[in-house]
Amino acid sequence: MRWAKLPDEVLEICQRLAKLTEMLRGLAELFLNDLSEKTGSHDIVRLHRLILQMNRALGMFEAQSKLWRLASLAQSSGAPVTKWATREEREGQLHLWFHCVGIRVSDQLERLLWRSIPHIIVTSATLRSLNSFSRLQEMSGLKEKAGDRFVALDSPFNHCEQGKIVIPRMRVEPSIDNEEQHIAEMAAFFREQVESKKTSRYVGAVCQRACDAALSRLCDGFTPDVAGAGRSATLSLS
Repeated sequence: MRWAKLPDEVLEICQRLAKLTEMLRGLAELFLNDLSEKTGSHDIVRLHRLILQMNRALGMFEAQSKLWRLASLAQSSGAPVTKWATREEREGQLHLWFHCVGIRVSDQLERLLWRSIPHIIVTSATLRSLNSFSRLQEMSGLKEKAGDRFVALDSPFNHCEQGKIVIPRMRVEPSIDNEEQHIAEMAAFFREQVESKKTSRYVGAVCQRACDAALSRLCDGFTPDVAGAGRSATLSLS
């Protein structure tokens, strides 16, 4: 089973378990530090065995603490936290496993990509957040302290002189009753823009479904680049 949001009863249990396991983690760490200071006054073999056992306990409590802390959160550093449960039968015994992980790719990118290539250049108009590259470093695994360079360049575009906003005058309102006529009018406008053979242009639409329907009426061989987000769509006409 998988949840988009934990039930309130389960969320309270997760929050309680996060506090308890963090207390156990701190207690195990305290015991481990205390045992490490007694090497000169106790049997070294028995003491070493106890230290190994306490190390394992500390690792288990740390993992449990992270699990339940994540489970009690909806997001971690802005990344969504996914939670799911699996049921498994072993030797006639039924086991219920609870899983929790933040959806992030920075560790995988660092291990699979950044360490494997000597140089890479990443460019985009939206790499910064609040004029800072810190969020990009956090999410991508790139690190300025490790020698990765982050440079903000002036835009090569002069939108005031090079760009133009065109709002077509539509004769048909985009209502349910007039949907068919409105889509036909959209398709005619798109066809006019394509056949004009002017420079490339981007089209913004508030309804991706209607935009897709209008594009499907264009002539064969025309394949625009379409990016959708929720109910809106942006496409490139070339």
